[in-house]
Amino acid sequence: MTNYSFQAPSPLWKWVLYPLSILSILFSLYIFFVFANAAEKTMFLKIELILGYFSLFASIYLLAAYRYLCWAAEAKQLLLELLQTHPHLLYENEDGIYLFNEQALAHAGYAKEDFVAMNQDDLKDVRQASLA
Repeated sequence: MTNYSFQAPSPLWKWVLYPLSILSILFSLYIFFVFANAAEKTMFLKIELILGYFSLFASIYLLAAYRYLCWAAEAKQLLLELLQTHPHLLYENEDGIYLFNEQALAHAGYAKEDFVAMNQDDLKDVRQASLA
């Protein structure tokens, strides 16, 4: 059996994402105050406001995705190890949706809630890795 490992993203990413988020928050606040205090709302100012909010939401999305990937790597590795000892823990129904066998999960000492945040692509990756 192949020694398959799910790894979290590099910790260096947080040194990029956290300052980027702080800068985008400051940029958005600055643009908002400039827009609010401007006597004439020019098209350029409106575009800057839109870009400020876009950068804010994009950085929040990137931070949330980074945190999810850090969590999911650990959960996927744990689930892979559990599938090696309990092969009937995860199954695919007729619609192609991966589901947990809750009795086998309880027998292994875990609850379904420990893995409920994993999406179907993650479950599919783990299942394919367990069959490899």
